[in-house]
Amino acid sequence: MSSISEQISASRGLLKALEATTNCRAFLVVLGTMVLGVVVSVVVGILSAQLGGGVFSVILGIVGLLIVIVIFMTGFSATGFILNDQMRERTQRSVGDAVMAALLTLPRLIGVALMIALVALVVGLAIVILLLLCKIPFAGPVLYVAVFPLAVLVIAACWYAGFFVVALSAPAIWEGNGVMRTLGILWAIICKRLLVVVIHSLLLALLVGVVAGLVMLGLMLGMMVTAGLSAAILQIGSPGGVTGGLASLAMGAAYGGSGYLIAGAIGGGVVMACAAVVPALVAIAGNCIIFANVSENLSTEEYEARFANAVDSVKQKTAATRQKLEEQSHKPQVQTSLAPTCPQCKGVITADDVFCGNCGHKLK
Repeated sequence: MSSISEQISASRGLLKALEATTNCRAFLVVLGTMVLGVVVSVVVGILSAQLGGGVFSVILGIVGLLIVIVIFMTGFSATGFILNDQMRERTQRSVGDAVMAALLTLPRLIGVALMIALVALVVGLAIVILLLLCKIPFAGPVLYVAVFPLAVLVIAACWYAGFFVVALSAPAIWEGNGVMRTLGILWAIICKRLLVVVIHSLLLALLVGVVAGLVMLGLMLGMMVTAGLSAAILQIGSPGGVTGGLASLAMGAAYGGSGYLIAGAIGGGVVMACAAVVPALVAIAGNCIIFANVSENLSTEEYEARFANAVDSVKQKTAATRQKLEEQSHKPQVQTSLAPTCPQCKGVITADDVFCGNCGHKLK
């Protein structure tokens, strides 16, 4: 799309994200990811408690945290592959194929995240350096007149780019793009279509909020009615009407109904977990739609070349620095091997010396 008005009008296509709520494969992947992550966390917590603290407990906790992160990233990416196929009206891959694709592209996600973090670090260091220059006497306040508004604008632009555009890196990878091409696409979107992304993202957030509110409203109504009936039929506390059902069920723990309370808590947790999956599916599908809209007819070759040139420049500078260090480390060894030395003190001498200038040893 060539104009902003056409791109904004395409935001009506975000309603298609509601179709993700009927995708059973994506629903099962998200729910399975949540369950597996919780199980691993509980197991790691139990093992750490049995170790009784110490170094091994800390190491186990770190390893467990990394495993949980990988599980959630893989599940998120697998869900994205399935929903991206659905939003683009392609043949949806199976759960196994989606998980395998997520595992294979996981290094790309990590690479993009690291590159974005590196860019943010460079921008932050540049601002810090400029502020340090403002400490120069006399010239510092004059320089600060330009540095302050520049820093404000850069930080604001980076915040908008990071909050709205970075989320599109995952759909870019789900479309089969590599790390450098993904970064080039994101940079082109920031430079050309940032406003469109912000508008689409706000509309998607509104849509997700409405879906989440409707789901939670229905579940709360169902839980109150079920809790009221449970308190009356199972005789846990006093019924107290429909609105007092939750309080009555909770009070039942003090009158020997703790077993029902625990069972209700577990069942309620399962229901809430399923409820959280629904708006998550809409959010992921919406991001896929946003990326499809803003990346259409978007020229990214120039921006990809900039990133590639920047990476090549860093590699060349690193190689040149390493070569200089190697030359400096080998230079004394070459001089020592070529120059004659004193047989007693190993000091450097010349071919015309009769005595060593260091120890006085007679050479001839």
